[in-house]
Amino acid sequence: MMNDRLAECYARAWRKTFDYKGCATCKEFWSFILVSTLPFLFAGAVLLVLHIWVDLWVIMFRGIGLASVMSFFSVIIIFPFMSLGIRRMHDIGRSGWWFGFLFIGSVFYFL
Repeated sequence: MMNDRLAECYARAWRKTFDYKGCATCKEFWSFILVSTLPFLFAGAVLLVLHIWVDLWVIMFRGIGLASVMSFFSVIIIFPFMSLGIRRMHDIGRSGWWFGFLFIGSVFYFL
């Protein structure tokens, strides 16, 4: 488990999307967070470049398409993130509800 590559840990998180029992390693959790964050950083960089170098109408057209894709990805990624977070709580000896409370609290904070 400790010698797993980043891609293997990320794939394992997707395979266990609806598995809320068991444990998740620290490497599995953080590799999923890292790899899942990269598309958002890339999209932000693309939108920044479009904003600086391209006409406003092009930004509106391409920005809406990119924002739609990123919104869809955000909704899809919630399920493995919740599963992974709950299994990570099990790994450190806590109930999975701790992660649920943290997740729900952060959602209310951003609303």
